[in-house]
Amino acid sequence: MRELDIHVDKKSKWLTATPAENTKKLPFYIVEAGCYYADKDYHIERDYHDSFLLLYTLQGEGFIHTAGTSLLLPAKHFFLLDCHSPHAYQTAHSNWDFLWFHINGTATQFFYDTLYSNELDCISIDNPILVESKLNTLLTLTEQTNLNATLTISALLHELLNNCIFSALQKEQILQKRSYEEDIECALSYIEKNFASQITIEDIIAEIPVSKYHFIRLFKRTMGVTPYHYVNIYRINYAKKLLRTTNLPISQISENCGFLDTSNFIYQFQKLTGQRPTAYRKAFTVEST
Repeated sequence: MRELDIHVDKKSKWLTATPAENTKKLPFYIVEAGCYYADKDYHIERDYHDSFLLLYTLQGEGFIHTAGTSLLLPAKHFFLLDCHSPHAYQTAHSNWDFLWFHINGTATQFFYDTLYSNELDCISIDNPILVESKLNTLLTLTEQTNLNATLTISALLHELLNNCIFSALQKEQILQKRSYEEDIECALSYIEKNFASQITIEDIIAEIPVSKYHFIRLFKRTMGVTPYHYVNIYRINYAKKLLRTTNLPISQISENCGFLDTSNFIYQFQKLTGQRPTAYRKAFTVEST
């Protein structure tokens, strides 16, 4: 059965794109896209497709089935579907008008994991007219093959998915009936003041009224990394300053940055920077002649 015979109106649009090798290095690119006006019998089911699918409902509603979850995608809502595992989507009632984009890129998995670090959900938007204008621009650009179009597609998808993540965070805060900005600021302030000591998650959240599990999830949702990794990154950043501005021995820098032993400091430094501390210091040493 041909793609446009599957219960969609003739005015529906279906576009394909074949990315060049350089395009595949971008954060985002489109491999297929379209605008479907689907009837009540529209239904797609797959075990696997090598992409993520960005769905946006214009009118009507659609059902999405993935990861053991069924969701209703109402008008003016987004959903990012991981097509690498079994999934299905279909018209919910009498009709479903929707825009869709099969996307890939170096940043797609990260954005998916960040967007759904808690649970799968549909994302509402505040400015449908502006968003739909950008989505229609994406459709137009999909038909073009020049470099400017390719770069603009990546930038637009980046912006749209950023906004999806911000909307998801706002929704979580509303549901919890409180803002977590002060909690995160409190945690960051504690880390800044105490990173040179042996601090624990319990120490960080001592004055924050949330559970340990909830705080770790919230912190990663907001900062992109767990509290443990954030502390490590903070310590390494401070070590960089000491390596570049002092003659302190590596062992002393390790201690000043809160590492229990020098070998662990060297390991963590190389893991995060790709260099040993001595090599990093040498690269920024100005030799007099």
